Amino acid sequence: MSLSRSLPAVHVLAVIAINRRMGSLPKPGKEGVKFSFLIVCLCLLFHQVVSCIRWCWRLFSLRRLCSAVRPWPSIHQQLAVVVVVLPVVSAFALESSHRGPCAMALKRIQKELQDLGNDPPANCSAGPVGDDQFNWQATIMGPPDCPYSGGVFFLNINFPSDYPFKPPKVHFTTKIYHCNVNSNGAICLDILKDQWSPALTISKVLLSISSLLTDPNPNDPLVPEIAQAYLKDRAKHDQTAREWVQKYAM
Repeated sequence: MSLSRSLPAVHVLAVIAINRRMGSLPKPGKEGVKFSFLIVCLCLLFHQVVSCIRWCWRLFSLRRLCSAVRPWPSIHQQLAVVVVVLPVVSAFALESSHRGPCAMALKRIQKELQDLGNDPPANCSAGPVGDDQFNWQATIMGPPDCPYSGGVFFLNINFPSDYPFKPPKVHFTTKIYHCNVNSNGAICLDILKDQWSPALTISKVLLSISSLLTDPNPNDPLVPEIAQAYLKDRAKHDQTAREWVQKYAM
């Protein structure tokens, strides 16, 4: 096999060697597979372009006419250029692929934060924790005419890097006696799982959670024992819920 035909493999090995030395080789997994596939495609594309140019060069005798001005680079010179340039291009492409979704998510999050300030949902508030725009703290006041009335409930909101195409992760940090909220604060709410849509916002999520305090869903419980208490002895359930509000949310 000639050196020119084995050039793509040399490109790949050279790039991998440099990236390993520089410590920039990605971790195994889907991200690593994408990065490796990008490197191989770039190498193959570069090799095909070089081969096409060399063929045209020979066909039209440009090499002989222009050799005095700019000699055609040797295989070793081509390899040197690839070894220097390709890792930079591939690293830039990988960084751009990381920043793209995050930049889109950050723009959407900032827009929702502005909307919350202009038109806050009833009995709800939310905002970033410090300078981390992807980590929020929310507050829901217990709605009137329910066992949670008068309570102040805190929640954590974590936005994924591909928000709003994936739902935020929301959980209570205040303990609450509710059949759709477990002891870890996880919430059983369809719009936070399979019914999520990019059209939804944090404002709508908070309103849905507030509605869940008024109207629990015992048919899809996260804590079956509390759901049974709600269905079989509503008065006792409400009394226990009020006791938890007095103990943890006041």
